[in-house]
Amino acid sequence: VIRAIDTSAPNTKYVAIKLLRHIDVMSEKDLKAVADQELAMLNLVNRRDPKDKYSCVRLLDNFEDKDLLCLVFESLELNLRELMHQYGRNIGLN
Repeated sequence: VIRAIDTSAPNTKYVAIKLLRHIDVMSEKDLKAVADQELAMLNLVNRRDPKDKYSCVRLLDNFEDKDLLCLVFESLELNLRELMHQYGRNIGLN
């Protein structure tokens, strides 16, 4: 996941881009199936929680660049490692 600036938005904002790439143990066909499944699930979450009542990360867009599928998410204040360190130290998270 990389952090980027979305300059196409009316107000310039940060986004998080998850890059899904081909790995040796996964064929291109398998990667496409996994990526399609992940996109379907993320779109379902967005549709089922339009008012962000359950605080799930929001998928904003997706695109392909070379051999990468790129999923664009809202950029959250903390990444998972920081969240675990701040709130879940020695006890985990619910």
